[in-house]
Amino acid sequence: SLTCSRSTHPTPRSIQAFNDVFMANNVNYVRTSMMGTKYGKGLARDGFFADLERRLKRFVDSYVHSGWSLPLSWLDMASDRLKEHLDASQGQVEKFQAAAEGDKNLKALLRKFTNAWKSLHTLQCGWYVPDPSLRQMLCDRLIAFLVPKYSRLSDLVAQHSFLAKQLPLDGKSIRGAISDDFFQGRGGA
Repeated sequence: SLTCSRSTHPTPRSIQAFNDVFMANNVNYVRTSMMGTKYGKGLARDGFFADLERRLKRFVDSYVHSGWSLPLSWLDMASDRLKEHLDASQGQVEKFQAAAEGDKNLKALLRKFTNAWKSLHTLQCGWYVPDPSLRQMLCDRLIAFLVPKYSRLSDLVAQHSFLAKQLPLDGKSIRGAISDDFFQGRGGA
């Protein structure tokens, strides 16, 4: 069964995200349990499993939205601000560095994302999803949303070492952190 270690204080967003994972786990359990029964073929013919699959995908998408929409928006805003500074500097590194270093909003966005990442990583590593295929589905969906946005920002930040320390991981490591840690029930470090 789905479990949750109490490693951090839950927020309304994390509670909703956990509820979405809980519902995905329940739908997945019903789906896999019923497939192997003598009624499985009839249920499949009647569209029961197709309906459960749609519900499962909806709960997985809802998990990403409820748990990660705010941090994802911070990634977009930080990338946009960095891109504006880069365009305004017309390739002059010193001008870009001065503008980006002085941008308190940019630093605040990076800090907000980093703090959210650390909190969500710790929290969601403590959630245990027993079915490996559902665990992989949840991770893959989060990766599909998070990694492109994070990589875009990470690539912009990596060009300038003065900002690199603002992000928790490089663009490649975040994919592994999600796949290897999330929903394993171990708690995050």
